[in-house]
This record gives sequence, structure tokens and C-alpha cells, in this order.
Amino acid sequence: MAEQWRFQLLFQNGAAHVEHVEQQTLAKPVPTPRRMGRFALELWIGRELIDRVRFDFPLIAAEETPGVTRRPLHDNPSMAANALARVVVSLPASPRATRLMLVDRASNKVQELPWPPDQTPSAPTPSAGSALQTPPSSSATAPTPSASAPVAPKAGQIAPKPKPAK
Repeated sequence: MAEQWRFQLLFQNGAAHVEHVEQQTLAKPVPTPRRMGRFALELWIGRELIDRVRFDFPLIAAEETPGVTRRPLHDNPSMAANALARVVVSLPASPRATRLMLVDRASNKVQELPWPPDQTPSAPTPSAGSALQTPPSSSATAPTPSASAPVAPKAGQIAPKPKPAK
């Protein structure tokens, strides 16, 4: 899409936060970059993931996940605990999307952000420390999913292929 949202993200105190968001219109549509990264901005329609932009903060990518065994005494110093890093990530301004999630794939933390970003949130969003879970349905009156209904994958997983109808 030619319409994009530019997110300036800050990594501080071991967590990612949105520092600033601005809308931009490019001269022509650009594809969403596909790369690996510990963090991701994900656009959802209900239970369907429609776009994901993965990224890393400088000097944070090589860090160990909290909760692992102790490091050796003479190991290299850790940057994640006291690091202050910024990165700018562009995300398509999809008119179809209903929710935006900021995902830390290493610690399984998810933070729901307002979508579109210029909209103020109507309800409190979960903190960055909340556990990873399947994003809730955008409708409070959504029917209970059947066994054949698609299920949103957890961060880092690939969505299962739908089974053909009999």
C-alpha cells in the first residue's frame, strides 16, 4: 500500500513501547518487508492475521531470553537490562484491519495497540507484561468457534492450512 504508518518504537527496561506514530503516503505502493525478528507488529481482522512486520532493536537480538540458566562469570555483558534502543517500523495502513498487536516473540508478551493509530483506545489495553494469548474476537457477540473454524496461530507459528469441504 502507498499509505503507511511509521512507528517509532523504544526498547527500555526490557520491554518495547510505542514512542511516536505518524502517517505517511508514498509515491507508489510498496510491499511489506519479510524478515525475521524477535518483535513483530501484527494486523488482525477478528481471528485472522492479515499482515506481520518483524523487526529487532539494535544490540538486543543476540540477548538470551529471561528465565534461562545463569551465564558464566566471565561472559560478555548483557545489553538488554539497561539498553535504550529505538527503531522505526513502517506498517501498511490497511483499511481491513481491526486490531494491532505488538508482539515480543522471545518472552511471549503481547500488547494490543489502537488501530488505526490516530484513534484513541476505547478500553484499556493489556500491559506489555501480559501473557501471549490468541487475540480476542473483535465482536463481543461472535459465535463460539466450531472444530472446523480457523484458529489464530500463536506468535512464531504458521497458520494451519484449511481442510477441504466434504
